[in-house]
Amino acid sequence: MRPKWHSASVRANRATTAASVVRLDRGLRPQRVLLSGVLLFLVLSPTADEGALGPDALLGLGIIAAVNLLWNAAFTFIDDPLEDRDWTGAAQIAIDAVLALGAISLVDAQSTPLAWMLLLVPVLDAASKYGMRGAIGAWAGLSLVYLVIVLSTETDGSPTSDVVNIGLQQLAAVIGVAVPVSIMSSQFRQRLDDADRARSIADQHKHHLSGISHAVHTMSRSRRPSDVLDAALTAAVRLGFDRVDVAELRSESWRLVHSAGSPWSLEPDNDPLITRALDGGGLAHAGVGESLAEDRQRLHHLGYVSQVVLIGRVNDRQLFAMRGFSFSAISADAVAIDSLRTLMQHTLASVENINVQVALEQWSAELDHRANHDVLTGLPNRSYLMEALEEPEPGTATLFLDLDGFKGINDTHGHEAGDLVLQTMADRLAPLVDGSGFVVRLGGDEFVIVSHGRDRDALEALAKRTIATIVQPIDLGRVVVRTGASVGVAMWAGDDIHGMLRRSDTAMYSAKIIGRRSGTPTYRFDSTSPHPTVSAPESTAAPDEPIRSASTPAPKAS
Repeated sequence: MRPKWHSASVRANRATTAASVVRLDRGLRPQRVLLSGVLLFLVLSPTADEGALGPDALLGLGIIAAVNLLWNAAFTFIDDPLEDRDWTGAAQIAIDAVLALGAISLVDAQSTPLAWMLLLVPVLDAASKYGMRGAIGAWAGLSLVYLVIVLSTETDGSPTSDVVNIGLQQLAAVIGVAVPVSIMSSQFRQRLDDADRARSIADQHKHHLSGISHAVHTMSRSRRPSDVLDAALTAAVRLGFDRVDVAELRSESWRLVHSAGSPWSLEPDNDPLITRALDGGGLAHAGVGESLAEDRQRLHHLGYVSQVVLIGRVNDRQLFAMRGFSFSAISADAVAIDSLRTLMQHTLASVENINVQVALEQWSAELDHRANHDVLTGLPNRSYLMEALEEPEPGTATLFLDLDGFKGINDTHGHEAGDLVLQTMADRLAPLVDGSGFVVRLGGDEFVIVSHGRDRDALEALAKRTIATIVQPIDLGRVVVRTGASVGVAMWAGDDIHGMLRRSDTAMYSAKIIGRRSGTPTYRFDSTSPHPTVSAPESTAAPDEPIRSASTPAPKAS
């Protein structure tokens, strides 16, 4: 079962107070042993039956003294099984008082003037357990009985006033000794309480920090903010809260993003304590004595007694509120509030670390993309090609092509038109490989199509589709331009990518020469490819119109 607020504060205070009382009680056990021993000696002495007490009373006193002596002697150095009971303190004071008064009644108080010192034992016992008030109360009660005993045991004919004066002097001596001893005892007890309370607080901090350390270790391995919040709230519940949740400020309103523990709480956007925490430096609490009445009433409707709110900022864009609810009272200086603040700080740091890590990964991916892709067209570049085909496999082929007439378009219509032509060609060429290859822009107007798993016939069909795609008109807005293409095809022959590019480049120049002669864009396989041939695709132009670089005015809008 997880700790509660009352077990962390009220029970801790009771434990520290009980511990100091036990220590003082053990310091008085030797005095009780001495008192019991004196009474046993008096009871067992030959003149005991001459006192005012009868034989039954003497027997009773002897039994009480013997039990008290054995009990206190046995538990002077070891734990008393009854020392933490509420009634044992009052019972021991009563026993000490009976033994002290019994011993005094068996002696002549005037002939034995130090007999009054036996009264110090119950008075000091009361002081150790109940402080100065207890000592004075015990002294007052013992004084009345003592005076009665002194008067009843006076046998030498002394005036009553003298006897009373002697008794009062002895009682004054008792209180005169008991008061400073009680003061010192109270101070010593306070120091013990403070030391024990400090040790209890340190133990709570240690326990809380252990849980926080475990949560931070879990956060360090998390890769999502939601995992960080889950670990943080699990740790917060173990601190003693019955419900903990986290809200984030989004679009000027608070939205609940994660919760743990009991299911009921306020909607964060309607929680006035969040606003108060924002105005109060990041911390607000309700349910303690100085809280507003409406806060206590609001929590009462939900079944809670206390609430704590912590505000933390991850960065300029992320603001979180962590709220803790409890069915028990939370003091403003509770250890768990400091622990919750520490947990909040680690949570914010972990979320920020994840944000930084994600940003670095995105930046790295962007840099990698820029290093391996053409900025203008978005196609893979030469670096990507060299890395992807570092070791070509059987079935790999390269189609090397450049645009016929591109330079004329660039010179006539400007570089913006040339860039648009290249972007249009990239958009047209990319779908042709259909997932079994990729298109690369080497630079300028040169492109390479990498094909996987196509035989010669399929490569011929791909080359024809490529040329047919390229020769389609391109609308630049104010003019429509058309380009041609020459394609060189090289199938893998056991060489590397450099060799394949050289062969496909050579085949492309052969196709360009043939295309210039015929006036028709064409393709050609390199000489090492099986069954090299020269072929021409079906022309997309009019029968008598060769496809070459040209530009015509764009049709006017009707």
